[in-house]
Amino acid sequence: MKRSLTLILLAAASAALFLAACGNSKKTESSSTVTSVPQTESVVQEKPAGDLYIESIPGTYTGLFDIVCTPEYHDVWIGQIATFVGETDAPSLADQLKSILTSRPAGESETSTVNNGGPIETNGYFICGLDTLTINGHTISGADENGNTIFSHTYDFIGTDDMGFFEYKSADNDSGPFTYFLFVPSKTMERSWHLELRYGENIEALRQPVSQEYGSWMVYVIDVGYDESTAENAIANIVADRFIVEGGNNTPGANAVTGGGTVVEQGGGTVVEQGGGTVVEQGGPAADAPAESEPAGSGEIVEDGNDLG
Repeated sequence: MKRSLTLILLAAASAALFLAACGNSKKTESSSTVTSVPQTESVVQEKPAGDLYIESIPGTYTGLFDIVCTPEYHDVWIGQIATFVGETDAPSLADQLKSILTSRPAGESETSTVNNGGPIETNGYFICGLDTLTINGHTISGADENGNTIFSHTYDFIGTDDMGFFEYKSADNDSGPFTYFLFVPSKTMERSWHLELRYGENIEALRQPVSQEYGSWMVYVIDVGYDESTAENAIANIVADRFIVEGGNNTPGANAVTGGGTVVEQGGGTVVEQGGGTVVEQGGPAADAPAESEPAGSGEIVEDGNDLG
């Protein structure tokens, strides 16, 4: 009887060891499959650039110019512009640049002004009642000034247009003025301390630098958690997008021009300073030399194009 009991115990122990070995074998095999790093990295690398971009800018955003175009930041604009054009002309150019970015509504009245050969300014504010914009992966939502949600949709990346925008379309029908969102891909809080974007229902009009429906409208936004340094850096980035001293060292502060100098904008337009604090912008690609158009009056900025930053 004792021998039989011993054999039974040995058999039970062997079975337990066998089951444990099988269990360890299965666990190890499963773990090996889950931790296959090359497979995971391959999937990430195959994502479209537009998917990677929208997933890199989560946060809640508010209008940038409601913040940085207040008197509190006026000297920051002057100081940044002075590093490119000198202290003499900087105050008047700061006023003109802020006016260009903020003073006109989007739409037909602006387009009519352009067709008549007049100046064009860019409305840099939210439209359609938005006060804040929240981005969470592919979900974009917006709220009014009272915090009420106006819209919330999931957006799919649909491609890059001729102007370089990353385009996204709502997955929901009847999304109205929030059917499409277009983002400037070079703008993130990490790289430029602000975002630049458009949104609307007419994708063909949104793809135009200036259209009857949207004018040259472009929203500039900043994360609601901004601090003073972030706001100042956003101003510096906007100014640097627009002023570059031709033939010189364009590090801010390295080669200021005080009078009669030439300033060329790189981007969707060409800005040329023709002396006395005059800046003339003409639509199209950046120029290698001053424009041969008639100069505007002293201290006046005339803008005929839109840039993507």
